[in-house]
Amino acid sequence: MTLSSVIPDCFVHSRQLFYSLIGQDGCYLAVNNFYLRHFGYEEATLSELKALDSVHPEDQDLCRSVTEWCMMHPDQPRSVTLRKRFHKGGYCFIKWELTYLPEVENGQPAIQCVGVDISNEIAIAADARHLKEEVVSSQKRFENILSSSIDIVLLLHPDGEIFFCTPNIHTVLGYQPEEMIAQNGFAFVHPDDQERALGIFREEMERPNQNRSVDLRFRRKDGTW
Repeated sequence: MTLSSVIPDCFVHSRQLFYSLIGQDGCYLAVNNFYLRHFGYEEATLSELKALDSVHPEDQDLCRSVTEWCMMHPDQPRSVTLRKRFHKGGYCFIKWELTYLPEVENGQPAIQCVGVDISNEIAIAADARHLKEEVVSSQKRFENILSSSIDIVLLLHPDGEIFFCTPNIHTVLGYQPEEMIAQNGFAFVHPDDQERALGIFREEMERPNQNRSVDLRFRRKDGTW
């Protein structure tokens, strides 16, 4: 293995992009300095290592598949994200762009690999996904609690649109829950009570987390109040 002229100048001293050339036997032909520093290898050590051996076992089949595709489509880059092992253990996520070069130095073919570490982005995405799952789970628990309540509970958006309704509304008022969803909640309030209801609603929007009781007439499905 060598750090020779086969490495394009823009990658030789790069501090952000990894560069490597992999021969048809799977061994390294060349890597840039950033590759050696980041993964903690010495040239002598890396020259004895098959490139696939430093890929996470669960990603090796994907790596083989992408490599085979590249060899069938010379000079056409293909992107893939793989977990790459550090020399002293542990892995990081690298987004690679692989290109099969039919002829490099001395006329031999090679796979050109240009990569960037996206471990931080992966971690942030995982945290965001976990947070979303927690929110969805909390919402489901909240809805289950409300659904078992003996009281009628309506949840409204700031514009008054109903987005949740407990099932027992059918027993008390005659509506199916799905009939209420996306309706304006104040359309069911008695005309003489609507202005007062809207005023209280706006006040509560401005002062959240405060409980307040109010008596309103609400229209049943049969038209009575």
